[in-house]
Amino acid sequence: MAAIGELRQGGAVVTDVERDSEAYRDAELRAGDLLTEVDKKAIDGRDGFVRALEAVDAGDMFLIRVNRAANGNMRSFITALKKPSN
Repeated sequence: MAAIGELRQGGAVVTDVERDSEAYRDAELRAGDLLTEVDKKAIDGRDGFVRALEAVDAGDMFLIRVNRAANGNMRSFITALKKPSN
């Protein structure tokens, strides 16, 4: 599970990621990541992320575009997650 923060540069900031979660292990999300798209649609802040997830059925996979600052560079990648059933 990942905690998502408010609007930042046209996206939502990951504020926390549980190390034993699929978000950490499989999607490689980390605190500080900036999520800018869900299923190739731009999102604005936490509310935009939540609305985008509401359109995904439980158990379905969805894509996330992630921007991550590392060593003074910005890395952008797309990863996939499965929406939990609960």
